[in-house]
Formats: sequence, C-alpha cells, structure tokens
Amino acid sequence: MNAGRAAARRPNSTLVQRLAGRLQAGSEAAPRLRRLSASVGDTIKMFAIDEGLFFRSDEKHTRVVTTADEAHVRKPLREIADGLDPGLFWQVHRGAIVRASAIARAARRTRPHHAAPAPAPRDAGGAPGPGPALQADAKQPM
Repeated sequence: MNAGRAAARRPNSTLVQRLAGRLQAGSEAAPRLRRLSASVGDTIKMFAIDEGLFFRSDEKHTRVVTTADEAHVRKPLREIADGLDPGLFWQVHRGAIVRASAIARAARRTRPHHAAPAPAPRDAGGAPGPGPALQADAKQPM
C-alpha cells in the first residue's frame, strides 16, 4: 500500500518540476528586437527599432513609421510589443505603441465620446497622417 502511494506521488513531483521549469523560462526577458523588415514591391526595407517613432496595428499588418520612412510589416503588434524595451516604447492604445522620447505633449479629450470625430489630418503627399492620438506638435514648447 505504501508503494502505491509513493508511485502516485512521483508523477506529481515530476509535474511540479516541469511547471517550475516553465515558469523560470517564462520569467526570463524576451530577446529584444533590433530591426524589422518590410517588403515593398521588389525590395525589402530594413528598419532599425531605434529609428521607430510608432507602431500601429493596421488590419493584418503593423504600420511602422520612422522620421524618414514608413511601411507595413507582416508581424502582429503583439509580437512587436514583446520584443520592444518597455522603458523606451509605451503602448498608449491597444493598437498603438509609441517611442516615449517622441511624445512632445499629450492632451485630454474634452469632447463627448458620441461626437463625430474630426477628419484625419493628411500629410504633404495626401496620405493619412498618424491620427489625432499620435500627433506630436513640435512647434509649441511644453
């Protein structure tokens, strides 16, 4: 009878050891992203994470915007978020991550939520801009 109880305890101790190993492996820091690649036509653009201003979820892709360029990568925002340094990049919305040092100011929305949104700003080329939540006004001092 003692042998039966001892045999029943062994699988539990093995299970506990396996779970402890998984917890330790999960607590280790995830490797940080260094760069992202985006295919644009026949070329592949490489973006250094250090150059990124913000990342925004855009249906099946993630929009990556730098000071010089932008593209869509085929990587979900969640995967990108896991590889970013949380001290440098802040998730300001479930679909947007911004570089903390690129934030010039933040404003509270005072209009009611049921009001019609303002039209999206356009950049010089006529393409939609980053949107009101991610615009930084560098002309006005803080």
